[in-house]
Amino acid sequence: MINNNNNNNNNNKIIIIIIIIINIILLNNVNGQIVNAQSQYKNIYPFPNLLGPTDPGFSHFPLFEDLILHIRCYYNRDGEIGDIMLFDSGLPMFSTSFGNVIQMLIANNTMTKLGLSTACFFDRYGYGWSEISPKPVLAQDFARKLRGSIQMIPELANRKFFYCGWSYGGLNAQTYAMLYPNDVKGILTIDGTDIGVINDPKWLMIPRFLDMINYFKRLPNEEFKQFCRNGSLSIDYGWISNAISIPQSCIDKSQAVYYNPNQNYLNTIYQELSNMIPNANALNKLYKKAPNPSKPLGNLPMVVMSSDPDDEPSWFERQIKLSELSSNSIQLNCQNHFVPFYQPKLVINAIEILSAKSK
Repeated sequence: MINNNNNNNNNNKIIIIIIIIINIILLNNVNGQIVNAQSQYKNIYPFPNLLGPTDPGFSHFPLFEDLILHIRCYYNRDGEIGDIMLFDSGLPMFSTSFGNVIQMLIANNTMTKLGLSTACFFDRYGYGWSEISPKPVLAQDFARKLRGSIQMIPELANRKFFYCGWSYGGLNAQTYAMLYPNDVKGILTIDGTDIGVINDPKWLMIPRFLDMINYFKRLPNEEFKQFCRNGSLSIDYGWISNAISIPQSCIDKSQAVYYNPNQNYLNTIYQELSNMIPNANALNKLYKKAPNPSKPLGNLPMVVMSSDPDDEPSWFERQIKLSELSSNSIQLNCQNHFVPFYQPKLVINAIEILSAKSK
C-alpha cells in the first residue's frame, strides 16, 4: 500500500508539472499573439494616439480568431481601483469619434469622480486600426470575438465592465449583455439602435446607400480624396470634416484612415449596413427567448439617451421601449444623434448616473 501511495503521489506530481508546462505554453502563445500584433503597428500611419502627441492612452492589438482588434485604453491617473467602461461607436465611425468624451474623462480627475479605473475605446473590425474581416461579422459573432479579445488584455480579463454603445454600438451593447450577462455591469446607449429598426421604413433605403458606397469604391483614390475634401460627402457616410467639433488630431486621423487606398473603411460600411437587419432580427430572437421577454435585460442598470422627440417622434417612442427592456433603467434626452460630438458633457453625466444605478 505504501508503494502504491508513493506511485500515486509521483503520478500526481507529474500531472501537475505537465499542466503547469501546458499553461506556460498557452500563456506565452497568447502573449505572443498580442506582442506580434503590437509590433505590426509600430510604424503605422496615422499613429493611434487619438488626442495627438500628449495623448496618455495605450493601444492594445489582441489577435483573436485570426483578426486584430484595436482597443485604445485610458487609465485613471490617480491610480484608483474602479470600474471599467468600454465604448462602441456609431456606424460608420470609430474610436476618434469619442475625442471630446476622452478629453473630458482624462481632465480634472473625472475618472476618479466617476469611479472608473479604465476607459477603453475600440474600433470594430475594418474601422480605425482594426483589421477588416474577409466576410461580414454578425453582432453575435462580434460579441464573442470582443469577449475573446478582452480576455487577452490582463487588466481587462475576467472583470465586469460597463458597455457604452452609440447608435449601432447600442445594438451591440444589447447583444453582448444578452449573450454574456455576467460580464456586463450596465449599459449606456446613446441614441442606440433597437430592434424596431426591423420595421423602420427608412431602412428600405439601404440598397441605395450601398449603391453609393460601391460608387465611391470605384473612384480613383485621388479623386475620392477630392470628393471628400470638397464637402460632397456627409457625416452620414462617416466622413468627419474639419467643421466637426472634435479635437483636430481626431479629425486628421479620421480623414487619413477614411481615404486610405485599401478602402477598408468603405468595405466595412458595406458589410455593417448589410448586417443591420439580420443583427436586429437575431437580437429580437434573444429577447423572445429570455426568461422574462417583457424585461429581457432583467434589472441590468441601463441608461438610454434619446434624441429630440420633436425631430422623430416614432424613433423616440422606440427609445422608450428600449428603456423598458430593463427594470432598472432611466431615459435621458439629448439634442440630436451626434451626442459625442456636441454634448460630451451629457455622456459624462450619463456615466455617473449609470454608475450610481449599479451600486
